Formats: sequence, C-alpha cells, structure tokens
Amino acid sequence: MVDFLKRAFGAEESGVYRSPDGTIVHAKVRIGSSLIEMGEAHGEYQPMPTTIYMYVENADAVYKAALAAGGTSLSEPADQPYGDRNGGVRDPFGNEWYIATHISDVGM
Repeated sequence: MVDFLKRAFGAEESGVYRSPDGTIVHAKVRIGSSLIEMGEAHGEYQPMPTTIYMYVENADAVYKAALAAGGTSLSEPADQPYGDRNGGVRDPFGNEWYIATHISDVGM
C-alpha cells in the first residue's frame, strides 16, 4: 500500500512499523500537507477498504499517475456542478480515491 501511495500520489513515508513477518502493522505517510495512517490486513484484522476524497493541484495528472501505479479507473476526471474537477481510482487494495481540484466557487 505504501509503495502505491508513493508512486500514485507522491506520498512521503513518515514512519513504518512492521511485524516479524514483514507485514505493515502501522504506517504514516504524508500526501501534500495531509498525514494518513494505516496498516495492512493480517490475522484477526481483515481488509477494510475505504473511500478518500482528496484535493490536489492537478486532478488530471494525479489521476494518470494513480493509473500508472496500478490503480483502476472508477471515473475519468470531469468538471462537476459543485465546482470541483474530479476522477476516481480504485487502488490494488480495494480503496477508492476521488482525486479533485477545486476549479470554481459555486453558491449553495
């Protein structure tokens, strides 16, 4: 997972704790100014995919990088009526990442 995040989103590893068999028990990565913490499924801890909506400078470029890193497309980047341009990618672990760039302010 950490390697995918590095390739897809330019994540920087802040710390990793591994079990004796090499499984990541706890990892911290920084994507831009955000810190994300996670661990790998193992033993009694089963996989729990999640959905993350994150803002980046260039949604199209990051979407393409996520696909090149092994993700699969959920939706190609497109302008949304709520003022974001976003696209979705599922990573190899089942997590969904919606990658957005805010392009305009819309009154609500």
